[in-house]
Amino acid sequence: MECSICKEKIELPHMLPCNDTFCYLCIKRHLMLRSYCPVCFTMPVNSSDLISLVKNENNMLPEIKVPLKFKQSESVLKRELKKYQLILTGDYNRMVWRLKEYFLIYSAEKLKSLSKSPTDIARQVHRNEGLIFKKEILIDKEMLRKYFHKLKEKIKKLKNRN
Repeated sequence: MECSICKEKIELPHMLPCNDTFCYLCIKRHLMLRSYCPVCFTMPVNSSDLISLVKNENNMLPEIKVPLKFKQSESVLKRELKKYQLILTGDYNRMVWRLKEYFLIYSAEKLKSLSKSPTDIARQVHRNEGLIFKKEILIDKEMLRKYFHKLKEKIKKLKNRN
């Protein structure tokens, strides 16, 4: 069976009340931003409506407490990131994304019989961040200076025409 979101074989299948089935991570990420089924557009839908099609009681990962709210001071956020071995740099929204992604992957790993370690989950968050967010492009100062110089010349030419 293929996931309608990632178009790959469904991993950790979860079903919505409308009977559409998806990969756990795919549908959880979708429902973080939207409140409808991505196939039939049934509304409203949220994460608590998910029905797990995976039965696993052999998982060795301990339960972790997920913060009820992610809006917290930057120092508290950094302490949480450090606790889960996540990167502490970047703007506030990026750090919140890392923590949410960690809890999302962790909850998926809890459903598997052979799960990743918390350190491996932190590495996965780092890899996902590299894929999802494009790295900032470093601009050469000399190139920028030349660009503005050419722009000024064009403006002068336009003024001289009039």
